[in-house]
Amino acid sequence: MVSYDSSVHLAWAATFNGEQDVYYARITPFPVAIEDQKHKQKKIEDISLLQNYPNPFNPTTVISYQLAASGPVKLTVHNLIGQKVATLVDERQTAGVHSVVWNASGLASGVYLYRLEAGNYVAIRKMISMR
Repeated sequence: MVSYDSSVHLAWAATFNGEQDVYYARITPFPVAIEDQKHKQKKIEDISLLQNYPNPFNPTTVISYQLAASGPVKLTVHNLIGQKVATLVDERQTAGVHSVVWNASGLASGVYLYRLEAGNYVAIRKMISMR
């Protein structure tokens, strides 16, 4: 049996180059736990940073990751010369699956790196913004 979180609707306003836009997103449900044959719920045992989707993207993408335990989490985006261009998460979070929508409007097309720090775990993946 698969259990699902309810879907999440997001709305946010952002100002780029003096123009304000409103963005909307709906994160669709996906499995957060799977029960084995004995109907015992399996817990997430690993921390992992998933590949963003869509990739390449224009101008928004979703970055997902899973946490095995609660703790401080930092998710940042960097350009290829190592400069931080965005901090998406910098807070304590609970165990489970988390997703963040990143809007790269106002930034140049190209390759960006996103970095997840959670406890002793550090992972980096690349993504491509295309206009």
